[in-house]
Amino acid sequence: MKCIALVVIVSLFSLYSCSQDIPDSKVPSVVLNTVQAKFGNANKIEWEKKKALYEAEFKMDSIEYAVYVDPAGKLVMYKIDIKENELPAAVSTVIRTEYIGYK
Repeated sequence: MKCIALVVIVSLFSLYSCSQDIPDSKVPSVVLNTVQAKFGNANKIEWEKKKALYEAEFKMDSIEYAVYVDPAGKLVMYKIDIKENELPAAVSTVIRTEYIGYK
């Protein structure tokens, strides 16, 4: 039982150390400017520091975004959530045939 508790504590600590929530005031202005320039309508942005990158999470037009920017202000990547019916037909076909029953 002590071993399980130790594993859980170590796991939680490692997760916390990889990602930290940070206030807007601690985000470099070049990073803020990059997100504002690309996603001007974004509001209620939640910031996290993930290793060397800053992550901005927000909703815009009911779509969830995660934006990754390096400390110099370079947009590294961003991802958005899409609905299943927005997937390309080829992707939907592969999912239906290769991952039967997966949800």
